Amino acid sequence: MDIFAITPKDTIRLTKVYGDIGDSISVGDHSVVWNAIGESGRFRGPVKFRVRAIPSFLINDPREDLTAKRGNPFTFSWYGGNSYLDDLSLVLYQYDNALDTIHVVTQADKYTWQVPDDLPPGKGYRVRIVGTGKTGIDVFTHDFIIARKIPLYYIIAPAAALVGGTAAFLVLRRKELPPPIDPEK
Repeated sequence: MDIFAITPKDTIRLTKVYGDIGDSISVGDHSVVWNAIGESGRFRGPVKFRVRAIPSFLINDPREDLTAKRGNPFTFSWYGGNSYLDDLSLVLYQYDNALDTIHVVTQADKYTWQVPDDLPPGKGYRVRIVGTGKTGIDVFTHDFIIARKIPLYYIIAPAAALVGGTAAFLVLRRKELPPPIDPEK
């Protein structure tokens, strides 16, 4: 929360204030005390005050180092910032490249996304949560990883074992070739 003193000559952001200030203040009646002499030394004349409250917006999930598997549900959750009063667009990014809008949520504090089966596995995925002018929300989640539904080694290992076993079988069962047929006989 920022508090400004507006005088006929200037607008001053006040720093010598105490009372009901900070990120944990909820809606309602509050009081703030300003140390005018400590802030500006000698003070004369009329003054008006403007209080600007900027609600905090925090993302709960996904947390850092999280992995989402293709084909499985993945939940995003958040709170604050008056987000329940706004339409929030959830836009999927990989690094700095916007890929697709996942969904637009209305009056909600979470969304469960079904990770597409055809989304390429990899690192650097994140979701940008964007509100409208009502809230001005525009933040990114932590990066997360998209993993295959079935790990690649579960697919490759059996195939490699089959090829290796077949090759070993053919080498071990090898018989000598019969002698060439003599065309003169």
